[in-house]
Amino acid sequence: MGDAVIGILKKQGIEVVLPRQRCSGTPIQTYGHLDIVRDHAEFNIDSLNRYDRVITGCASCTLMLKQEYQEVFTDSGMKAKALDLSKRVMHITEFLVKEKDLRPPAQKRPMHPGA
Repeated sequence: MGDAVIGILKKQGIEVVLPRQRCSGTPIQTYGHLDIVRDHAEFNIDSLNRYDRVITGCASCTLMLKQEYQEVFTDSGMKAKALDLSKRVMHITEFLVKEKDLRPPAQKRPMHPGA
C-alpha cells in the first residue's frame, strides 16, 4: 500500500519524504496501553510537525493522527501540537479528491426515447 501511495504522489509531481516514525498506535490503543500510545504519538508528532502536508495510506493511522492523538494527551502543550498536526493530515483518497481534483468522470445517464 505504501509503495502505491508513493507512486501516485510522485506521478502528481509531489516530492515524497519518509521521516522517521513509529506505529500510529491504533493496535496498541486497542489493548489499552495508553502510555505506549502517548510515547509513539509524541515521537510521531515531533517527527511530522515540520511538514506542510502529511499524506497517509491507512485509514486507522489517519484517524489517530487527525483525532485520537489530541485525546490521549492531558498536557496542553502536546495537545496543541497534536491539533496543529491534525490540520495537515490527509488520507491519500481525500488528498486526491480535494487537492488534485481527481474525481472519477461523471457517468453519462442513459437517455430514454422521448425523454
